Amino acid sequence: MDFVTVVYNAMNQMVIDLINVVPTLIVALVIWLLGIYLLDLGVGLLKKVDFKGTDLDNKAINTLTQVVGMAGRVILVLIVLDYLGIARNVVGAVANGITFAVAIALGLSFGKALERDADGVVATVRRMLGRK
Repeated sequence: MDFVTVVYNAMNQMVIDLINVVPTLIVALVIWLLGIYLLDLGVGLLKKVDFKGTDLDNKAINTLTQVVGMAGRVILVLIVLDYLGIARNVVGAVANGITFAVAIALGLSFGKALERDADGVVATVRRMLGRK
């Protein structure tokens, strides 16, 4: 094989690989743009929410929209990376970690909110066991 044949084969393979990758990149870009649009739409609708009979001030709504916006963008990045096939195991591990973190946060917040009720139940059970 001479030099020209080697360069020709390399360029030919590069063009074939590029032709195979470009449609995937275009679809990933469409997923990204559609995701950003829907995320901005959802955050905009969340800013317009007004619950009657509640005292949600602007600071709480802004904090909620920031959290939803950032979490949505992280999830969108994970979706695009998963579609592209980049670091599928890492994407799965990060998604599981986020899910577990949210579950723990919700459990702690509900546990703290129900602390008084739990104290009442424990006191009632103690009284019932003490009477027997």
